[in-house]
Amino acid sequence: MDTESIILIISAFITSSISAVIGMGGGIILLGIMALTNHEGYMVIALHGIIQLFSNTTRTYIFREHLKKKLITDFSKGVFLGLSLSAICIIILIRLFNVESASDIKIEILKPLIGIFIIWFLFLKNLKNYSKKFIFYSSWSD
Repeated sequence: MDTESIILIISAFITSSISAVIGMGGGIILLGIMALTNHEGYMVIALHGIIQLFSNTTRTYIFREHLKKKLITDFSKGVFLGLSLSAICIIILIRLFNVESASDIKIEILKPLIGIFIIWFLFLKNLKNYSKKFIFYSSWSD
């Protein structure tokens, strides 16, 4: 087993534990670690998806008695829509780049986009909510 695989296994276990204890954050940490250790962006996204699917499925099975069926039904509609759009995008890219599979498509901008997503998720996503709270509390104290 190579070093990259060992790092991936240990990272997946640790970040999954972080998510289990804190309730969030493990996936984004794992995405960052994977982007640093793996050189191909499409592999980072594919492996991250597989690891997250396994981790979340396990957690869902453990807490299956507490599931809200309506929430799962509503969420599933978006999942199937996103899956369909992703499949369409992959088919279009395969035909556009004239390759046999999606792994043959070399998009060098993918890893910087992963980095931008992580920065947005950690810092910029909550600025809008923070500014609303600040405006609400400052106007409330007047």
